Amino acid sequence: MKFSRKINNLIADFRGLPTDQSQAFFREEVLVYNALKRVCAKFMKHANRSINNNLVDSWAFIIGNKYFSCCSPVRILPDGTLIVKVDNSVIRSELSFETRAILSRLGGLGGCDSIRGIRFIL
Repeated sequence: MKFSRKINNLIADFRGLPTDQSQAFFREEVLVYNALKRVCAKFMKHANRSINNNLVDSWAFIIGNKYFSCCSPVRILPDGTLIVKVDNSVIRSELSFETRAILSRLGGLGGCDSIRGIRFIL
């Protein structure tokens, strides 16, 4: 349990130990990971996000809640084709009917307008 310097000095005096007369501040330990995370969030707030980050973060909006748990984006080919892995052939055929709607939602996202087609794989 952490106490203030005043309380620690009272306890030290009660136990017959020397008191702490320093002027230093007690600061909590911070993990390097958490410190870097805060620094990156502060200074890279306005940095452009990549297409992959936009796809992953907006996948539920792009594909719809119905198919969100059944498929995931794999990669984007150099010709602008998005490869999507699906769980089974029924979902693949249903999503093939939704290709135009998915492409229109992709066009609305920042940086994803370079995607020209979608290919569903098992």
